[in-house]
Amino acid sequence: MMDFRKGAFAILVLCFGLQQCSQINHETEKYVAPPEFSTFIKHQQERQQQLQILFKIAPLPLPLPLLYKGDSGSIRMSYKIVAGKKALGLIKSEMVLRNPYSDKPFPLSNSVILQSDLVTLFEPGYFACYNINNHARNKSLERQLNSQKFQYHWIIGDQLVGLSKGKYYAFTSTNNWVPYTAEIPFNKQPKLFEDEQYMSFMTCNGEFGGEVYFYDKLRRDYYMTGATCPNSVFKLDGKYFVLSSLGHMMGSAGLQMIADPTKLRLWKGKQKPQDRNFSYGEQAPDSTGASHIKSVFSFYDLQMFSTFKLKDHQYYMIYWQDQTFLATIQKDVISLVDPLFNNAFYTHNPITINYSPNLVLMNLDFYGVGKEKEVACIIIVDNKLTKINWSNEKY
Repeated sequence: MMDFRKGAFAILVLCFGLQQCSQINHETEKYVAPPEFSTFIKHQQERQQQLQILFKIAPLPLPLPLLYKGDSGSIRMSYKIVAGKKALGLIKSEMVLRNPYSDKPFPLSNSVILQSDLVTLFEPGYFACYNINNHARNKSLERQLNSQKFQYHWIIGDQLVGLSKGKYYAFTSTNNWVPYTAEIPFNKQPKLFEDEQYMSFMTCNGEFGGEVYFYDKLRRDYYMTGATCPNSVFKLDGKYFVLSSLGHMMGSAGLQMIADPTKLRLWKGKQKPQDRNFSYGEQAPDSTGASHIKSVFSFYDLQMFSTFKLKDHQYYMIYWQDQTFLATIQKDVISLVDPLFNNAFYTHNPITINYSPNLVLMNLDFYGVGKEKEVACIIIVDNKLTKINWSNEKY
């Protein structure tokens, strides 16, 4: 999470935003907040009061629905955060599920969804399968999958693919494992996105930068560009959108649009591009093809852990002022639509995949608890959101 210095600087910025807002003549009709937003709004109002006492400034209440207005003199800070007119209405729940095979709680690789089951690979190399609707274990599927031990797994195409003793296997429609012969561009790292032409994945080296890769499945070529650090990729009107976010300093987030991945840098090295040794000023993330990338937005003093499509709308999971919530974004206006659990759960390098228009899976890590392993995941099925924690540890 943000350290004290980061929080202090954020407080100064928010104070400036409060002063800016006081100079605006708000002539808007009275806003009535949905009941679901009351705790979230109260938290922000109490935070404003604390700032007024701390910095000895006159009360400057923000007129709802406005929750924050950034510095208009800074492009990356000139956004607004408002409470939406209507709540998304997700039915939310949270639970703890445990590794049924050992006392090591965190999965070996990110969980995936296979048909109607969440498939998670635990120590010592066995799969646990949970129905995505009622979370009951599918022990029949577990018996079929656990004919051998695995070290990593993915969904590639519509197949479950696993790594076992240095070899790749695919789980077939006849419920058995067979050798997987197609090239796999990943190492032990999760997939971000896949369509008929590309598989996308990423690397992240924190403040030293990150990259997003588009692997052409037919030509077996890698196309790449800098992005710090990618967590979600989606396709809209034939174009690819990459959401990146970083917690360094005060936090940042940006959305890039890539019309044609083949215009990016074509990797020609002998090793996979993600195998390069990243270091500051040496073999740093490559920005070739930047002229073919359009910035949709770029914001500072917040983070965005995820973006996904649900019911024909694009939503963003945002971490701001010690709260994690869902929002929509229109130009420079961020609109709260769901306060989630009214807390500040945090993650460093999450991954989100839309399995269908109404089925979403987010993989959440937290370095202080599980290092780079998944410590929790979020499943959204239609209007139900379930957060599954793999231990009782707080993060």
